[in-house]
Amino acid sequence: MKKFFFFFLFVYNINFLFPQTKNELPQVVPPSPTVANLMSFEEVPIDYYTGQPDIGIPIYSKSIGNGLTVNLSLKYHTSGIKIDNRSSWVGTGWSFIAGGSISRTVRGVPDEFQKGPDSSKKTGILHNPDFWNYDNLSQLEKGRFNWRVNGAEQDIYDSQLDLYQFSFLGFSGRFIIVKNGNVLKPVLLTKNQNVKIEINYESASYKINSFLLTDPNGNKFVFDVIEDTESQPFSGFIPQGSAGVGTIPASGVDAIYANRSAWHLSSVKSSNNITLATLNYNTTPLIESYTASVTRTENRITSIAGNINEMLANAYNTSILKPKASVNFLTITAFTKKLTSITFKDNTSIELNSTSGHPETNGQILKDIIIKNINGSENKRYSLIHENTDRLWLTKVEEKAGVNVLNYTLNYNSKHELPSFDSGSNAWGYNSGLGNSNTTCNQQVNFDLNAIKKGLLTSITYPTGGKKQFVFEHNTFSWEGSTPLTTADFFTYNANNVESSSLIDNFSIDNNSGNPLLQNLSVDFDQKVTIKVNLSSSNPDGLYRCKLVLTDGNGFEYRQDLDDSNCNVVSLEAGNYSFGVQLIDPLTLDSFYVTGSASINFKTQKLNYAEEALGGGVRIKEVSFYDLEDPFTPKKKINYFYTDANNPNRSSGSADAKLGSLRRNYSVTTTKYLFGGSINISGGFSARQVVYDVTSNGNTAQLTNGGYIGYKNVIVSETGNGKKEFSYTSPRDYPSPSGTFYYPYPPAPNLDYKRGLLIEQRVYSESGRILSKQSNDTFNFVESVEGPTFNVYDPENCEWKQFYSIYDMYINNSLPLEGAVPLCGPSFPCITVFYNCGQLPIYALKDNVTSGWAQLKSSTSKQYFYDASGNQSVVEKRQEFDYNPENFQQSVVRSFHKENGVDVLYKTELFYPVGGYPTSEFSSSEQQHITKMQSLNMINSPVYTKSYRNTTLLSSVQNIYSEPVSNMIKLSTVKTKKRNDAAEDRVVYHEYDSHGNPLELSKKDGSHVSYIWGHNKTLPIAKIENASYQEIATALGISISTLKGYNQTNLPTINTLRSSLPKAMISTYAYDPIKGIVSSTDTRGYTMTYSYDDFNRLKEVRDANNKLVTDYEYHYKNE
Repeated sequence: MKKFFFFFLFVYNINFLFPQTKNELPQVVPPSPTVANLMSFEEVPIDYYTGQPDIGIPIYSKSIGNGLTVNLSLKYHTSGIKIDNRSSWVGTGWSFIAGGSISRTVRGVPDEFQKGPDSSKKTGILHNPDFWNYDNLSQLEKGRFNWRVNGAEQDIYDSQLDLYQFSFLGFSGRFIIVKNGNVLKPVLLTKNQNVKIEINYESASYKINSFLLTDPNGNKFVFDVIEDTESQPFSGFIPQGSAGVGTIPASGVDAIYANRSAWHLSSVKSSNNITLATLNYNTTPLIESYTASVTRTENRITSIAGNINEMLANAYNTSILKPKASVNFLTITAFTKKLTSITFKDNTSIELNSTSGHPETNGQILKDIIIKNINGSENKRYSLIHENTDRLWLTKVEEKAGVNVLNYTLNYNSKHELPSFDSGSNAWGYNSGLGNSNTTCNQQVNFDLNAIKKGLLTSITYPTGGKKQFVFEHNTFSWEGSTPLTTADFFTYNANNVESSSLIDNFSIDNNSGNPLLQNLSVDFDQKVTIKVNLSSSNPDGLYRCKLVLTDGNGFEYRQDLDDSNCNVVSLEAGNYSFGVQLIDPLTLDSFYVTGSASINFKTQKLNYAEEALGGGVRIKEVSFYDLEDPFTPKKKINYFYTDANNPNRSSGSADAKLGSLRRNYSVTTTKYLFGGSINISGGFSARQVVYDVTSNGNTAQLTNGGYIGYKNVIVSETGNGKKEFSYTSPRDYPSPSGTFYYPYPPAPNLDYKRGLLIEQRVYSESGRILSKQSNDTFNFVESVEGPTFNVYDPENCEWKQFYSIYDMYINNSLPLEGAVPLCGPSFPCITVFYNCGQLPIYALKDNVTSGWAQLKSSTSKQYFYDASGNQSVVEKRQEFDYNPENFQQSVVRSFHKENGVDVLYKTELFYPVGGYPTSEFSSSEQQHITKMQSLNMINSPVYTKSYRNTTLLSSVQNIYSEPVSNMIKLSTVKTKKRNDAAEDRVVYHEYDSHGNPLELSKKDGSHVSYIWGHNKTLPIAKIENASYQEIATALGISISTLKGYNQTNLPTINTLRSSLPKAMISTYAYDPIKGIVSSTDTRGYTMTYSYDDFNRLKEVRDANNKLVTDYEYHYKNE
């Protein structure tokens, strides 16, 4: 029998099922090999709420026991095209998923940082008791603390807890580290799985050496491969009064901050310390360096008490005033540890090769992923092919086995047109679509809607010749938080809704020309316009007598000197204006002339416009699947729509932001002691108010589930196969307080755990019939304060503060340090009497770190059915849920059904080792084992389950655990009882090995089933029914201890049991740990063999007579 397949990859997995609430014997024998499709036409997983597809290339999957699997894959994310995002060692947008890491987001300075003698570095919170005791400090002590957080010459405080993130083998989450007395305690912020976190740290310095994380099943993960990072702040500024801005010189302003930034996973172990996998890294750190966190700020003085030109001529004044422009950034040097190999318990391994020369960081580039067998020989490899220009681009993945090569080809949209770092970005950090903004003053520039797609992945062509094609589009939104956008917003914040226009006034004025008429200008919506004058010729009187004028005739008037050649930006409200050059002072006998042109560039509304604004980043619009037989017509096509359910002309997207404050732009009033003129005169030295218009490039929008936009309504439509409609919670339901987006920009509260929750899903047939509806009706939100954090704010309204760097001198009205007060003579200070503004010239905004847990409390599902006449019937199921507060799992499930028209409640209660259980049902020794489960963090395994119909108890299942090996808790007995009858043993586990594998088990009064394990106790090589371990050992003439040591080399001996134990039923199995099962002999002694090709794909199945049963042929594009 011959079978032909075009898109196959053999996937082998052994399912070890240990039922805990059922009576069946566990199945620990592998199924016969199956063939899986390499490129099945399945939906690319999508996070519909954010519109982000889960695009990836699977590399290798390895089950390592205890329910754990190591999955190696390449994953793609669209945020890789953000202008200032550096690529990983795989390529722009791509990540290599392998083992795991704990990374740290440093807020302020590293928490463990210690200030050395005479150092200007900050003191980390772990060395500052005032941070932990802030609420109990006196006003004076709080004032001193706030002062030092804000910045002092020698004693500077950190005030923010660092955040830690972990990701490993399917687990991910966040935590912080708090200090109880002198003990560090990790606190989990993510409430979906209770992962236990333990820290190994230096008691004096609090430097963290390693983490030990334990999953809810007791598996242990060691993170002790440390990655260090050094960061040095750089700063530069141009003082007030300087001409233009230009390039700002910057230099290091502080010492280098070194910290431990990541801890990589080095080993995975069972609860009793059996090593399941070992991960190795380069021993010598590999250096990566780059610039990050670039902030540019402009401070424009809009009001000052005095003559600004004279005041800016005073050197002391310009040293006290905010700089005209400044730049701040960090230079980062990372001493990275790259994964080099993974060794598994069965001695198979993965090796990774990399090379230097990363174009963005000068770091490593991943080149090869090599799969090796138990002898260390190469089985196959994946080679990564890159284009290495200004950015790193992954263009091809070659799967190589022997001389054969299968190619995955990656295509991108105009990847080399993605703007360079630190350039061309919009407020969201993505390609602006407007080109270089410095060239727009003299020309009309239209928006390129597709510019944001540059650099995005467009398709993956598979070895089959088939292809997945991705079409992305701009994120959109019609809501800011819970507030719908206005029509004016659609023009102001959607450059695709407007067109560039300009008005030019050519002027030529002299003594005889009279005053020219102004031109009419209509501004459709609030906007910023650019104005520029090109002066051809003039004399001094002409420049004095004539000005460029822009006025609305109702009080607004903008004037500009004709010799001002700058590109000036003016904010205009919607309305009618007059624009042109006017003779301001016509009363003159002197000859004057001026000629040139003045232009104003503005935007006009398009006639047909979209009722939405453009948000940061992109979303998936369409995924198409093509096969080799027809590369032009999609075999399958899925479209995604994000329109509002109540208004199809609007987007359902919401940004947790205020549109007018996407970039930090605010007015601030300060009070400073300043001179009224260019010379230091004591009489002119006084407290004066200065008002600034401050603009900074920081984005104030809050992320939601990792994206800037969250969609409340999403429709997924598959051509010819109906559609699905989804509804989610979003910032429309849970917006951040409006004050979050305005100066002084207080921290946003933790609300995002409430967003992106599925509210409803509907499924429709192609004809429009509803097929099912799933409603998540109610959620319960549990929020807890886990740790303190403070953000200090200096209102800059205390004129005395500028003279002091030390709080105690300020509060005591002491004479300032030498040099802090300007001189009004050779040795005469301009002021000699000093005061203060109270104990809190700087105040703190408390920003406690909180955890959030969204509990689904009730849901309703409806299934719709139709008879031949189209009449609809509905089957409805309603459920309610309670939760265990300690392991975050469901503890009660109530299901409501209709039976003969009457509501019937079926309730299941689940009891775990934590959160309380019926202790009266367990003996003292059994309770001790449950207590041991708690200490090992084996907290997700139910120990008792009750099932009810209405209020009547139907049945109970009790799981009894034992400790066959120290620190290894295993299921010993499953007991069941009906109603209130006595409990009965249903399944008994008689014996385990030290690796946790069941060796012997049985049903109550049933025959025994025994297993023999090989390949370092990872795979069952024999199943022997109707024989105990003692009977097998006796038949072989060996001890039970020797039998437990048997492995795959003993299969010939095991097969002799077919004659020595005639009543036993014996099945045996042989493996290649890389490829899978290679032969199986059933209880009749009938052997089937399985052979594979170089790519580990099943090729042939033959019977005991070596006759071909099935063969498989794989037709790839290049095979």
